[in-house]
Amino acid sequence: PYSGTYDGVAHSIEVTIPDGAAIKYGTAEGTYDMDEAPSYTNVGTYTIFYQVTKDNYNAVIGSQTVTINSKAVTVTADNQTKVYGTADPELTAAVDGTIGEDKVTYSLSRAEGEDVGEYTITPTGDAEQGNYTVSYTNGTLTITPATMTDITAAAYEGTYDGMAHTIQVTIPDGASIKCGTAEGTYDMDEAPDYTNVGTYTIFYQVTKDNYNAVIGSQTVTIN
Repeated sequence: PYSGTYDGVAHSIEVTIPDGAAIKYGTAEGTYDMDEAPSYTNVGTYTIFYQVTKDNYNAVIGSQTVTINSKAVTVTADNQTKVYGTADPELTAAVDGTIGEDKVTYSLSRAEGEDVGEYTITPTGDAEQGNYTVSYTNGTLTITPATMTDITAAAYEGTYDGMAHTIQVTIPDGASIKCGTAEGTYDMDEAPDYTNVGTYTIFYQVTKDNYNAVIGSQTVTIN
């Protein structure tokens, strides 16, 4: 007999006969109308019948099988990345195990959500497809923070006038700002202000969901 995994090649049984004998084959018991054993390529179990004849001998009949098992194929969703607020990239997958021009069919979808984070990309399809047994492996879509660009910060410089002065920072809708008097420390809800002569540096940090934080500084100069 023959037993093996689908490989795109035709396979048959092998029958050894004595010198001077002849053999005929068939695909139904009792019918031997083929000079050569049939061969099979696709997944399945096939029974081939044979009859061996030789002058002065009883005919010998028998059968054997060709068993072709399905080949394992994997469909693995490709990992993807996008910046928050941009369109999803095309979802793609890698297929491993098919032979030649053979194809397997599948679809791809991702978990819903648009905030920064990781979302599962899921390939789906039939497990049994023709000559293949298909398994599926998820991928990940990673949404990274966007960058805020509509932020302006203005310093103050003027002559002492007995009034308190500070910097001016414009931030986009939905953002929040914290200030501090030391770089890296943003523990004040409002920018500090100053009255007396001197140069003062005010540090700020602007945050907004799904965006990278923006930090900077400006000065208040009172002459």
